[in-house]
Amino acid sequence: QKVPGARFPHTWLQGSGDRYSSHSLLAYDGWTLLCAGGRSHWENEAGDAPVNVLDLNRVDAAPADIRKLIKLCKIADKGAILIRPDGHVAWRCGDTHKRGTLNAALKRCGLSSNAKAVSSCAA
Repeated sequence: QKVPGARFPHTWLQGSGDRYSSHSLLAYDGWTLLCAGGRSHWENEAGDAPVNVLDLNRVDAAPADIRKLIKLCKIADKGAILIRPDGHVAWRCGDTHKRGTLNAALKRCGLSSNAKAVSSCAA
């Protein structure tokens, strides 16, 4: 189950060239927010937080592989999942989002300009 604290799931994705690991989508030098659509909403809500926002529906991979990854992440439609630099899930919004939920998670993780860093940011 891909809940906060769990490791981001691995699956193989077939791109236009070689196949690659879902882990290669992550920014291991920073935070990654993977969304299943609605990228502009998530970018707006993240504001100036140092988060790389990536829409899974725009990734170079076979549609079946993307659907599999979205299912493994337990997100749908316009849901999103926030991944820490160590590859663990920090926050997940399954399929619908209420305004401010990502911002609250970012604050808990110390990623908002007016938030203090915390030792654990599992939401």
